[in-house]
Amino acid sequence: MIYIAPPYNTGKDFVYNDDFAMSREEMDEAMGNLDEEGNRLRQNPDYNLRYRYLRMQGKATGKDFAHLDSIFVTHRNSKAIQLMQQKVVDYEQALQLEQQERIKGEQVQLKKLLVK
Repeated sequence: MIYIAPPYNTGKDFVYNDDFAMSREEMDEAMGNLDEEGNRLRQNPDYNLRYRYLRMQGKATGKDFAHLDSIFVTHRNSKAIQLMQQKVVDYEQALQLEQQERIKGEQVQLKKLLVK
């Protein structure tokens, strides 16, 4: 059985709400990016990069954490951090391309099934 969703964002009225525009303030509030006083919470990009790097490696041992601590804290090494960031970005872009190719293949298969 195939379910087909109604067309969205065509400019015509539908029963479904197809306008999900939010202001920056509304988005921050909905995402929990504000503290009790309404101040914007800041994210730590170092922790973000560490997490993404460990995900890329596919493991997280004590040795990995010690290595990251030495790069980010003990002997902060800007060049190593920049290189790590580039590796992570390249890896994530490769994953994204791989996923897009997989989706295209699935679309071709679905089209073939619909034609039958």
